[in-house]
Amino acid sequence: MQASKRPLSIAKRFLHRQGDDAPSRRSVPDASSASVAPHLESNETDIPILQVRGLSKSFAGFPAVAGVNLDAFAGRAVGLMGPNGSGKTTLINVISGVYKPSGGTVTLRGHDVAGKPSHRLCRLGLNRTFQVPHPLGDLTVGDNVAIVRSRIHEDHVIFDGDPLEFVGLAGATNYLASTLTSSEQKLLDLARALAAGPDVLLIDELGAGLSARELEEVAGLLRQLKDAGLALIIVEHLMDFLEQIVDTVVVMEAGASIFRGTLRAAIADRRVIDIYLGE
Repeated sequence: MQASKRPLSIAKRFLHRQGDDAPSRRSVPDASSASVAPHLESNETDIPILQVRGLSKSFAGFPAVAGVNLDAFAGRAVGLMGPNGSGKTTLINVISGVYKPSGGTVTLRGHDVAGKPSHRLCRLGLNRTFQVPHPLGDLTVGDNVAIVRSRIHEDHVIFDGDPLEFVGLAGATNYLASTLTSSEQKLLDLARALAAGPDVLLIDELGAGLSARELEEVAGLLRQLKDAGLALIIVEHLMDFLEQIVDTVVVMEAGASIFRGTLRAAIADRRVIDIYLGE
């Protein structure tokens, strides 16, 4: 059956309303809803599920990431902050297997995974979203998610529930992915990442370009994932957005981490203030 192209009258922001009193198609799911929210075993220990030690990446001799240490724990979220060009996205590109590291280690559940390609890391339980999503535009929204699930090993933990329902795109299942708005494509990217059943999820500027209401609702989704036991690493410039989700932050500058601690402590730290506002 040929997929229906999304009519322009329907291609609205993902906070689509059918009437003043109608619920949004993208309303935040109830965290207690078994049909929507994920059910993952939460690890209450203080042993990080992901450890990054001395991670470095150089391009033609230029250090884009320089000896970064980072821990991610089940059921917790860490924010990666820093000005443009500070190395945040390069860091998660190295962690997620897009780039091979120049040095250092990445350990997932005690196993060295540094330099493994992204598709292998995905099957081991580490997945990510992208700043600029690239869905398979000629396929439907539903097929974009189904393709991910078809490639996951049977013994891997699978997201318990429909990722499209969780992010609020169940109503767009039969639309071509290319007809989604930019906001909806970000949500589809999140749904695709969740379809792989990750234990560790790296999120690259999911909040960029969203309205205040959209940011609040997406923050609610990420809190649900954290509460369900996922370890989240969130690259983001928007501090108000991060404040709703993260437990700690790492601030980067010139490829190195210059601060580790709470967001409240970060915004009062002289070094952090200097890199954002200038000395």
